[in-house]
Amino acid sequence: MKKKLLFSAFFVLGAAFAGCSDDEKPVDPVALAAPVLAEDAVTQVSVAVTWDAVENAASYACTLDGAAGTIVTQPSVRFDGLEPGRSYTVEVKAVAGQEQYLDSECARITLTTLPATQLAAPVLSAGGDTGERTRPGDATENSATVVWEAVPDAASYVYTVDGGEELTVTGLSAVVTGLESGMPATVRVKAVSGQVQFLDSEFAELTVAAALEQNPFTLSVAQAGMNSISGSVSPKSKTRTYYCGYALKSDFDKYASTEEFIGSVRRKLSASALIAGVSFEEYLAAQLVQGDHPFEFTGLKPETDYVVYAVGWYAPGDLLTTVLVSAPATTLPDASGEVTVTFENVASDGFDVVCTPDAAIEKYYVHVTKTSSLAMEVLMAGGLEAFKKEVMPAKGEYTGPQTIRKTGLAAGTSYSVCVLGISKSGSDFWIEKTQKTEKAE
Repeated sequence: MKKKLLFSAFFVLGAAFAGCSDDEKPVDPVALAAPVLAEDAVTQVSVAVTWDAVENAASYACTLDGAAGTIVTQPSVRFDGLEPGRSYTVEVKAVAGQEQYLDSECARITLTTLPATQLAAPVLSAGGDTGERTRPGDATENSATVVWEAVPDAASYVYTVDGGEELTVTGLSAVVTGLESGMPATVRVKAVSGQVQFLDSEFAELTVAAALEQNPFTLSVAQAGMNSISGSVSPKSKTRTYYCGYALKSDFDKYASTEEFIGSVRRKLSASALIAGVSFEEYLAAQLVQGDHPFEFTGLKPETDYVVYAVGWYAPGDLLTTVLVSAPATTLPDASGEVTVTFENVASDGFDVVCTPDAAIEKYYVHVTKTSSLAMEVLMAGGLEAFKKEVMPAKGEYTGPQTIRKTGLAAGTSYSVCVLGISKSGSDFWIEKTQKTEKAE
């Protein structure tokens, strides 16, 4: 019996040692290494991250800003549909596929998408623009067209007229309707993409005008005196601004086109603005009129052919049209005397001005200046009234025949001699003659 018990004890002890062998000892799971993240690619609307493959990882769990998640098996991930110029945090952990491994810690990287790109502003021009002005027929009396080249990445264009409602077009032009004939309108256009990676362009701006009628003004000369012309201008549009003036017919006929003549008027107005010490725009605004306009031009030469004209213009200074309406007018003969002007002893530095008034002349004034000077241009533009305002106060009075020596002049230069005569009856007139000095030896 004892032998049997002893055998049993040895059997139990042997069994205990067999259960604690190294091959059957429990093993704790091992955490996978965390991925080492690096930037792969960044655009305005996406970020991409890459990393080296983690040993024993079956996949990778990826999230964006803790929200959007995805599982990938390759060591890279890309998130699309993002906002430009914003920072995003990407988290990645290695996922274990076997029981003896645990998922890794999360690795993090913060990336900023590229800022949105602003579209280029459209380059605007009037429909049919030749570089100077819109060709006739490109604008109607009630509309004008603005065109532009396509802007890269633009899907549409937004435009406004005179700061009004924003309108959208997909083409490369905008027809502005409902305009008043001859009046300007300011059109602003911007390019629009519709994609988040692009910002709208800045507004481009262009002033256009509907075409002016062929006969926008009715101009009539009612009366001509010895030194004056009076009449009226009646425009079709009562809101249009325009300029009304006069010119010697001999000067008017020198110009090959109305454009050239209007250019000369602009230069004279610019000279007058300079003398007045104001900008051209300010001076022009004071000269423009609207609606029916009676006029009387005084201080004119007796028995002389003139041209009275009207042309559409607006205060910023650009012509609305080159259509000019004019009418001839001739002043009455002088019944109040005259001053005959001749020249003697012409030298390189001066000459004698010989003035011979007739019996009707009470007194007269003499002014000499370079023909090509700004002062002369302003004086000619203002006529007798300008002479009386600018010259008379600074010049001595003459009576009877006089020989007036003018010295200190430039050699080989043309000078204008302007004489203002005042008759005993109180009427006045002025004449202008030119004389060139001798060339220097």
